[in-house]
Amino acid sequence: MVDVDFLREKIDFTNVSPISSLKEIEKLCEKAIKYSVKTIYVQPVFLSYTKNKLKDKIAIGTTGGFPFGNIPVQIKLNEIEYAARNGARWIDICLNISNVKSNNWDNVKQEICELKKKSSQESIGLKIIIEVPFLTPTEIEKIVKIAEETKIEFLKTASGIRNKVTLEQLKFIKPLLKFCKIKVSGGISTLEEANKFFENRADIIGSSKGFDILKEALKC
Repeated sequence: MVDVDFLREKIDFTNVSPISSLKEIEKLCEKAIKYSVKTIYVQPVFLSYTKNKLKDKIAIGTTGGFPFGNIPVQIKLNEIEYAARNGARWIDICLNISNVKSNNWDNVKQEICELKKKSSQESIGLKIIIEVPFLTPTEIEKIVKIAEETKIEFLKTASGIRNKVTLEQLKFIKPLLKFCKIKVSGGISTLEEANKFFENRADIIGSSKGFDILKEALKC
């Protein structure tokens, strides 16, 4: 039997498409209320609208440095402040993958530390997006080591833009984690796929198809 309440809590229901309309965000909010889910994600431009629509009934998450993280850290810090002050309880921020590919590991650690400090100051939850599909195993291991050292609460596999996460990637990352939790995102669109990721110890799944997954579960 499918645990529908588990899915309501452990899926982040998202619409962070760059071509989202206000009408689509309105529908996302209506579905969130109808199905009593825990968290939805929208782009920063829709935060104030979403907050007013949901009236604190449901947690709101948003994005930063999206989708590939190649912007100065100061801009990301401003995004954290904006998100927190406009109703977001979570922000998923893309790590600067160019630093990773350039082997600038001091810069990688500095960025992560600054993002963590700012999110703590603003009392907003932080998930660091590391774009696993673009990384080598060695690069993943080094990022995880830094995340563990700095006590980042969540790593997130991917933005879901032009990439798809695999079970093999989750199976590689999960044993490396001791403190950090893992949010899996990137092309998960069916109940069968979601169940497989949860069975392999994903802590959270992010999906733009979250309500399709939930409806599928309600039919079981």
